[in-house]
Amino acid sequence: MDIKNFVLENEAHVRQNKRLYKILDFLSVTLFLLLVAVLLNIGDLFKLIPFLEPYVGLSPDIPFFQIRYDTIILLFICAGVTYAALYLYRRYRSKIYIWVGKVPPKDENSFDIMERLHPELKDRLRTAYDNLEDNNVIAADLKQQISKDIEGISGKELMNKKKARSGAIAVAVSGILLLAIFFTGFTSPIDPASEITRRLPDFSVDRPDVDPNNNTTVNESASSVAVGTPPISEDPGIDIDVTLPPGSGFGPGELLNESDNKTFEPSKYYPPESLSSTHFYDTLPEGYADLIKNYFEKLAETS
Repeated sequence: MDIKNFVLENEAHVRQNKRLYKILDFLSVTLFLLLVAVLLNIGDLFKLIPFLEPYVGLSPDIPFFQIRYDTIILLFICAGVTYAALYLYRRYRSKIYIWVGKVPPKDENSFDIMERLHPELKDRLRTAYDNLEDNNVIAADLKQQISKDIEGISGKELMNKKKARSGAIAVAVSGILLLAIFFTGFTSPIDPASEITRRLPDFSVDRPDVDPNNNTTVNESASSVAVGTPPISEDPGIDIDVTLPPGSGFGPGELLNESDNKTFEPSKYYPPESLSSTHFYDTLPEGYADLIKNYFEKLAETS
């Protein structure tokens, strides 16, 4: 088997596997964060944001599937947090392991993985690949032996099946639980928005002349009159005459004197057919057609 093609194929498999690991890590962490956020009703916090408040609790019109707009926003937020966390972890992984007192894991390439899986190729495969252009006796003999040893070895062996399986299980479990929540609408009774609102300081202005217990005026020196209550008397036992003197005001007869001099002129007669609307009869409310027709027939008879 050609050594160069074997190594290039292995490197391609390793790149694909690493890409798969990253996708599984991203999906598993994102779905887990979204699951926790949905269970704790974190989406209700959007009620405190004016331009997001109208969408809280509403969901797109999707049959048999209840996913709210605030859940969709949470999905993007969880995805952004996961991406940032994984990026920082991969960039500062060595420092993190050193900080916790552990040895950083080695980033294995195709040679490292193949030599770990097949100890008989240790150092020999790498040496043969580095000396592909050499034609001396030692290099030729090594390449010939390595070509026989790599026969029947597949690049699929380079996948870390345990890591891929655990990532797939985490994605599947989180996804199934989220689907169950979306279909059933089940969440915890926790209401973080109300809790935060309750803990916020009260910015209402305290009025010194208002009793907060019964909302009545407590300042005795202030004189005020309730709306709608006539100021008859503030001293008990004293009667006050509240009748109007003769000749004051306007009586109903004076208001009608001008209209009594006019004669009543009835309006002209119009046949009901000229005032009827075809469109009206075509759009009668369902169940009331006979009642409305009967009403207008009686009206035409008496006009």
